[in-house]
Amino acid sequence: MTGFGLRHLLERLQAGDRPGSSQTAMAVAQINAAVAEASRKIAVADRAGVAAMGQQVLAMLAQ
Repeated sequence: MTGFGLRHLLERLQAGDRPGSSQTAMAVAQINAAVAEASRKIAVADRAGVAAMGQQVLAMLAQ
């Protein structure tokens, strides 16, 4: 489920949909929390992929 959400966020960011500047910090915190929570619940083999996708989303938010 986290992978789906992160892919959806990437698509929206790539389409130019960005949170307002006042909401960016909250978005970053929520993405970090979601990735951390997912890492505790998913298979070890899937963790690196979810973490990498989370980093992609965070990098796009920083642009």
